[in-house]
Amino acid sequence: MTPQDMLKTLLSPHYEGDGRLANDFADELGRTIPLENLRLLLLSDNTATRGTGAFISTIMGSDRNLNFMIETLAALLDDPCPQVRFDVIESIRYFAEEKDGHVLGRILLHLDDPDQLVRYGVMKAIQILEQEALLIAKDHAATLRPTSAFSEIAEMYSYGEVSPRVLRDMLGHPDPVLRRFGFGLAGRPRHVVVDRHVEWAEGSPDAEISALATQLLKRSGPRPHTTWHSSLPPSRNRARQTVISARSSSTQGS
Repeated sequence: MTPQDMLKTLLSPHYEGDGRLANDFADELGRTIPLENLRLLLLSDNTATRGTGAFISTIMGSDRNLNFMIETLAALLDDPCPQVRFDVIESIRYFAEEKDGHVLGRILLHLDDPDQLVRYGVMKAIQILEQEALLIAKDHAATLRPTSAFSEIAEMYSYGEVSPRVLRDMLGHPDPVLRRFGFGLAGRPRHVVVDRHVEWAEGSPDAEISALATQLLKRSGPRPHTTWHSSLPPSRNRARQTVISARSSSTQGS
């Protein structure tokens, strides 16, 4: 199938989704097919086509600057399909800049998305966004939703670093939106990630937050630009480091 045949198939109103075709088309984008053609998929009335476009944007966004397409992607933040919303958030977080605070603010609003996958995507975005971008994003979210949990977030998270007291207040807050934002802050891999903070999240009565924190602790360890400060009992810390070492050895051997 030629690249143009791929595009024609993807844009067909009868297209129902094809993972292999999506990956093949992604390989051709920016090479034999102008990257701008991704916009055609994102603007389609066909849910399967939009979904394929959103999925491809996560691939392209990780190694290309799709900022020129950010408004088109942002228009899908309210797509009826949860997977599309998740993929768009996943894509935008790779390349968004401080000037895109209005879009990042809209992403934060999805901390109260009805779908757990989408909420998880927002918490991941909070963990990796640059500090200034996150600060601008929370202010935009508060502007979009005044007198809401997002206004309280803007007040509690007014600087780049959050105090342990404020973090615990967020994680134990009665509003799930603040708990989720707190979890995002607890796992931010910027300079030092204090596992004690993630353990506070693990002890949350909010089952969603507790489960995500447990996953984060299990896969913690050396990551780019990250130092883990261990406050765990020696036995548990050694066990986790053994797992990390084994995983690292396995990766180097593959």
